[in-house]
Amino acid sequence: MAQYAEVWVNVITDAVDRPFHYRIPESLSGKVQEGALVKVPFGGQKVWGCVGGLLVSPGVSGEKIKDIFAVDDDKAGLNQEMISLARWLSERYYCRFMEAVNLMLPPGYGKVREKKEKYVMLTSLAESKSVSFWQELRQKAPRQAQVMDSLLNKNPAPWLEISRWTGADSRVLNQLVSKGLVEVEERISEKMSWLEDYVSRGDSLFEESISLTAGQQEAVSEITSAISGKERETYLLHGVTGSGKTEVYLRSIEYCLQEGRKALILVPEIALTPQMVAYITRRLSGRVVLLHSSLPLRERYQQWLRVKEGKCPVVLGTRSAVFAPLENTGLIIVDEEQENSYKQEESPRYHARDVAEWRAAYHSAVMVWGSATPMVESYFRSESKEIKRIDMLHRATEYSLPPVEVVDMRREMRRGRKSIFSRQLVERVEEVLRQGEQALLFINRRGFSSFVLCRECGHVVRCPFCSVSLTFHYHSGSMVCHYCYYTADPPEMCPGCSGIYIKYFGTGTQRVEKEMQKLFPECSVLRMDRDTTSRKGAHRRIWNDFRSGKAQIMIGTQMVAKGMDFPGVTLVGVIAADTALHLPDFRASEKTFQLLTQVSGRAGRGSKKGTVVVQTYHPEHYSIACARDHDYFSFYREEIKVREELMYPPFTEMLRMVLLSEEENEGWEGILEISKGLRSGPLGVEMLGPAPAPLFKIKGFYRYHLILKGKSLDNISDRVREVTRSFRLSKRGKKSRLIVDFNPAVML
Repeated sequence: MAQYAEVWVNVITDAVDRPFHYRIPESLSGKVQEGALVKVPFGGQKVWGCVGGLLVSPGVSGEKIKDIFAVDDDKAGLNQEMISLARWLSERYYCRFMEAVNLMLPPGYGKVREKKEKYVMLTSLAESKSVSFWQELRQKAPRQAQVMDSLLNKNPAPWLEISRWTGADSRVLNQLVSKGLVEVEERISEKMSWLEDYVSRGDSLFEESISLTAGQQEAVSEITSAISGKERETYLLHGVTGSGKTEVYLRSIEYCLQEGRKALILVPEIALTPQMVAYITRRLSGRVVLLHSSLPLRERYQQWLRVKEGKCPVVLGTRSAVFAPLENTGLIIVDEEQENSYKQEESPRYHARDVAEWRAAYHSAVMVWGSATPMVESYFRSESKEIKRIDMLHRATEYSLPPVEVVDMRREMRRGRKSIFSRQLVERVEEVLRQGEQALLFINRRGFSSFVLCRECGHVVRCPFCSVSLTFHYHSGSMVCHYCYYTADPPEMCPGCSGIYIKYFGTGTQRVEKEMQKLFPECSVLRMDRDTTSRKGAHRRIWNDFRSGKAQIMIGTQMVAKGMDFPGVTLVGVIAADTALHLPDFRASEKTFQLLTQVSGRAGRGSKKGTVVVQTYHPEHYSIACARDHDYFSFYREEIKVREELMYPPFTEMLRMVLLSEEENEGWEGILEISKGLRSGPLGVEMLGPAPAPLFKIKGFYRYHLILKGKSLDNISDRVREVTRSFRLSKRGKKSRLIVDFNPAVML
């Protein structure tokens, strides 16, 4: 019988990233299991840790072994799946084991406990009372009668609800208890304000009976057949915008539940998919919980417990929901699988899609990746038959994808037009307004102007803490850094030459809004970006106002490009299609194509046909030309040729190491030391750099990076860990921060 345990303590440093041995006292015999969370003495303090395994004898002298104090929380302990997943995460993403364990604990672990509330229920005595008894009660004690009437409608019910409905106080409740008519008990609160919020969005969003198109029916049949056979299968559901992927998800989930198994559905951002979330929560009412960071911490904890206790078979959430404690999982869905938000940018730098794939394999579950614009890597896997692909290339409605008109802004400039709006776009907006329809204008940049420049010497006003220009915001009258949020007043004179010819260049959402209001002063305009949605409930209010027709024009960033379904929108205008095209990132073309395709899909989703106008200075670029034709496959053919020629994913794996230092020279010496350590033996993979990162300075830290590329980086993983650990424990490493990012989503 095991008398000792390997415990990983929750102290996040490389120096203690290993298990320590502790004795299991007799009082805890049988309670300390693998995955249990325990309290142990460590460094003169009591800390909690995770049991990684049980031992018959310790690996060190018995005299040095200390006892485990207590089992910390038996509900939060990890099962065998989660322990295995934590080990896999720490190896794949070069993170510390306890960093991985922390991902799997209930939200607010150690800070939040179950909240109990008073529930009231009718007794058998109350149910046996005659009609005359109730008539007499209504005459003599009307408040008590009101409480009893409310319990007849809902029994049992939370006392706070009854009190709110009837105005009764605790004195009334005590009188009913003394009469033996009701009983009171404490229950764990299961309040779900999020569900009330989404279901209350209105019945108009929901259709109880939907006829599937041939494409939808084929997809549902394929997925449910795999669920029925308990096959471990991965599908790429390539469906154009408006093809009805959500209904395919729902039918598949409903079938999975009928088979007695559970389901997980991931969405990139709750705020970007309000209709989808509302649709799913309404259809699966009572069987689904929502897990995401915007919920109150206590409520997230309660929802997590409901999943852990098996009370809800469906989990819907963002990236972190992939660690929900679901058992007997039969279906995992990742909607908009191409989105960068599935990649965590803090350690552990996991990708939720990869974690979901691991969990699907563990449960022999069916995996579905849904997208109108799949990641090139995902489509490549479907082309090479590693995974299966289901194509839904037609909309679920009678209307086809909207025609896209590409406007060459260079030609507009040669014709003397200096407005941010082309002649074609202004004409289309006029037509839409005249017909009482709505327009959506997209620009992927906040603020009024992208940078402030002196026309005499060319000086650009930059953030003192980041190597980026400050963005001018018209409404606040200030310049803001969108990385560290440093704020300054715009200069009256140039800081470089003291000149007075200061001008604002570039375009942001605020400038588009202001120019639209000048052109169409009688028109109501809404703006949706991070500035206007920072307050709680603002996103939903703007969404509701536009959907109800209170505004004719919506201007926004990526927030309006995805997941939005506005039947009144018949025009989508893209102000600057080139924003991301020339960033120093090998995925720049892919991101441009995806964004243009997504935003174009917002037009013509109702009963009227839509049109799209795309303004660009590079109309010949294949990402823009293919987006114009709604042609993913042609884009893929062009992009995959570039990837293969330059040996980028999917033909290689990548590992990016970024060093952050407050001192420029120290940072450079540090990254040289790391590169030297990696080259200490045969490397077998390509190393790019070291070099300054494209965004060289952020929040006062200088950034240097190097990139490793190879067919498989497993062969050098031990050396990477050794070099990383050695550097972090060195004198120079303690004064800086080293980031190790496997298959990074962003290269800036």
